[in-house]
Amino acid sequence: MNMRTAVAALTIAVLAGCSSDDGGSSAPPAPTPTASVQRVDSPSQPPAEPAPLDLHLDTGGTICFDRAATPDLAWFDVTWKANTDLDSFRFKLVNPVGVTKVGGDINVPPMNFGGQIPFGGAATWADRAKVLDDKFLFWSQRGPVAFWSPAEDETGLLVMHLRFDQVDDASFDGVTATYRTADGEVGRVTARGPEIYQVRDRC
Repeated sequence: MNMRTAVAALTIAVLAGCSSDDGGSSAPPAPTPTASVQRVDSPSQPPAEPAPLDLHLDTGGTICFDRAATPDLAWFDVTWKANTDLDSFRFKLVNPVGVTKVGGDINVPPMNFGGQIPFGGAATWADRAKVLDDKFLFWSQRGPVAFWSPAEDETGLLVMHLRFDQVDDASFDGVTATYRTADGEVGRVTARGPEIYQVRDRC
């Protein structure tokens, strides 16, 4: 037998489990291990309930005003959405420095109920109607926030009247809303975004 034939014969003998030449019987093949897999489904988590009121602060940044012409400002960078019927809501500035909120806030609804409001910014208080009478807004249907009871899915644009104190720099860190739902639940939500106003002899 040549070497290639011997190697082939040895390979066949090992794979077949053959005994040696002494005539002994071959050992029984080892049992094949088996595994039982049981699938256990974890209970699904219900989606989190949205807060009764959502606030969105559109921008944050720095604005410079000339000292001689520092205006009262109409500021309208916050939009809101009611996720349930609300009895009332109120807004205030977060950490105001050198700036005061004057009078009551105004709500301006979008042209379509519950519609998005891709609009924000600021204008002098005297020019607020000229700026806010926009195609996205129902300016003629504006009204005081103090008398507004939002319905579920209603949206709006918050307009604040801001007045600057006699300081060089004014700022605030966002807006907080306190709300009461139609069911009597009271809560609070805050939209943060630094707003900085610089008053200079010349900008």
